[in-house]
Amino acid sequence: METDATIALSALAAALVAGCADEMAKNGDTWWDAYSPDTAFDTGYDGGLDSGAWPDATADTLPPPEDEVEADFKEPRASGRYVFVANSAEDYVVVIDSKTLSLEIVNVGRNPLGVATHGLVDAAMVINQGSRDVSIIRKSSLTECVVNTLPSVRGLDRIEIAPTGASAVLFHDFDLAMAPADGVLDNFQDVVIVDMGGDEDASFTRTCGYMPREVEFDDSGENAFIVTRAGISRVEFDRVATDPDLLPTMPYPPGVAEMVTDVDIDPKGTMAIVRLDVYSESTSVWIMDLVHAEHHEIVLPAIPYDLDLSPAGDFAVAVMPTISQVALIQLPWSVTVPYQTFEVVGLYAGQAQVSDDGTRIALFSNQSGEERIGVFDVEARTLDVFRLYKKVETVAFTPDDSILAVIHAKEIGPALDPTDYEDVADHSYGYSLVRVSDGYVKQQLTDAHPEPFLVHPHGSRIYLLQRMDSIDVREVQVIYTDTFVVSTLKLGSPPVSIGYVPDSDKMFVSQEHSSGRITFMDKDENMQTITGFELNDWIVE
Repeated sequence: METDATIALSALAAALVAGCADEMAKNGDTWWDAYSPDTAFDTGYDGGLDSGAWPDATADTLPPPEDEVEADFKEPRASGRYVFVANSAEDYVVVIDSKTLSLEIVNVGRNPLGVATHGLVDAAMVINQGSRDVSIIRKSSLTECVVNTLPSVRGLDRIEIAPTGASAVLFHDFDLAMAPADGVLDNFQDVVIVDMGGDEDASFTRTCGYMPREVEFDDSGENAFIVTRAGISRVEFDRVATDPDLLPTMPYPPGVAEMVTDVDIDPKGTMAIVRLDVYSESTSVWIMDLVHAEHHEIVLPAIPYDLDLSPAGDFAVAVMPTISQVALIQLPWSVTVPYQTFEVVGLYAGQAQVSDDGTRIALFSNQSGEERIGVFDVEARTLDVFRLYKKVETVAFTPDDSILAVIHAKEIGPALDPTDYEDVADHSYGYSLVRVSDGYVKQQLTDAHPEPFLVHPHGSRIYLLQRMDSIDVREVQVIYTDTFVVSTLKLGSPPVSIGYVPDSDKMFVSQEHSSGRITFMDKDENMQTITGFELNDWIVE
């Protein structure tokens, strides 16, 4: 139990650390320079909670490795004014004006899917799987589109557009479960590079490493990095047209390719940080120098169960639950001080999520069964532990980093005691909003699994789709981030996806309907629905 003296010393230590951080900031230094790798940090932990410690922790007695659930809380890529919807059966794309709700039918190749847009540019790209080509659709006026179709290859299903909007990479995502149509793939390494920045659009088929998984870009948008199961392939967009060779691929460190789990590339495109599978029992993370083609091994004191790179690429966090510690790895990597550790007190941490501004790290677990979340302040070096009311599935910061959205895990089956509020809550779907500044928690129970989320770019509202066909749940929840009040809006059909159109400041919800249905919603929750556009015979409700 903490005594008054202990609490006072902890507060003093936290104040001293914060003061040192402020002083170093004035001198142009960082807190990396002031501490040894073995420093154990004060947690600022609320002594009113029980310790949450896992005694005699070993890999055999701890919960299993974390189930890393991807939850996208960010704004989807959208056109400035228009919504593009592919009709795979009829081989055209519907272009909807979000301001006037007028529609245009644009013919493309056979079996179009995988529509992608970029920022405020009123254009879209779509993969035509049936005709093995890709169509670029550009709005030339309020009533007309121009379509340019380029060669592609069979089996591609993902489009990633560079930050400049001038280039794109098309690939097959081998992290996804294999669908019956995937059986037509000729090989597992073809990708298509699309150049939209010149006088004429062009596409180039190239070969990357074995089985691509994802594509990342550097901040300039001039280079793409294709993460594959064999290594990292580099695409230099300004050389693709003149260099017909294989895409240069830097392999993973010798002997570990089959165990690679996490790969993150820094925004400058100079390095990648790699974690191996927990079951490999390796305590190492690897730095891949993408400029000099060198591998650097960092041996941690325990097995990292999760590895997360800060958005700025200036540090990575490795979670080591077997010793209740987290390691911070400064980037670029330092030989003298490769990492620093802090103790995690008050909860079991198996995963980490870094805020967009890199100032905070959320720590949690979806395997321990705990109803807690931790927020570590990177500059002050303190850890706050907040109690929740349900188990955690995954978390994400809102774009302004002021709120943590927590998706909860649901206990199997109905409540054993329908008169027990806690039992009912545990056996219900739900989510919580956690205000980072003080840990204020708003829990909301839902009728269905609470995804997907979409946060309004201004951060004032969060939109959540709800669907469960067996009990006829089809709705949108609007969560106001200033009051945490939730408003529920009913839909005419089961929702499929949600997006945002910047020019009209409207949300749109596409729905499952035999002839196509989309509902637009403004900031005042006024709704307009278009039905029948897939049959070219639509009505506006």
